[in-house]
Amino acid sequence: MLGDVHIGQMSRRDLLTIGYLPQTPVIFEGSVRENLDPYRSHSDHERMLSLRSDGLDHLRLDDFIRPHELTAAYSAFFGLARIFLLCPQLLLLYEVSSASNRTELATLAGMIEEFNVEVHGRISIIQTSYNLDRGLPADAVVVPREGRVNEVGSPSSLSGIQEASSEFASMLRLQLHVNE
Repeated sequence: MLGDVHIGQMSRRDLLTIGYLPQTPVIFEGSVRENLDPYRSHSDHERMLSLRSDGLDHLRLDDFIRPHELTAAYSAFFGLARIFLLCPQLLLLYEVSSASNRTELATLAGMIEEFNVEVHGRISIIQTSYNLDRGLPADAVVVPREGRVNEVGSPSSLSGIQEASSEFASMLRLQLHVNE
């Protein structure tokens, strides 16, 4: 399932619609328009909707961007606006929590939730995070070990397990202790 749709019922083009937000999104020196839609496959109206969905509606499409002047969080917000323009069925988030503080993560989570509910409908989100206490909200946690799934469950159920058998709970306790 991708969102609420069985993959057997999706076209090949839809299956290839995957949004990927890396830890450091690629932002080019140039206009907002060029950065949002480098292949020029969307209208200015769609580009502005994408910016609005991401809370970047103060930008104009002809504004010039200098990547070295952007904070990590602002780069992530802009990368997310680019993804929103694609309306993906699957959103992959790679370590977006490492370069953001808790307020910025809350903003990012709000943007994703608004896009997910109001703009596009239900999408599937896969997130990797080494900062267990700073990840975005999740429905499920998968803990891999040696290339296999070691543990699966909701964050609250896995983090609430006090016995040593929960690897996620052990990792979370260790990370919280180190960050004190």
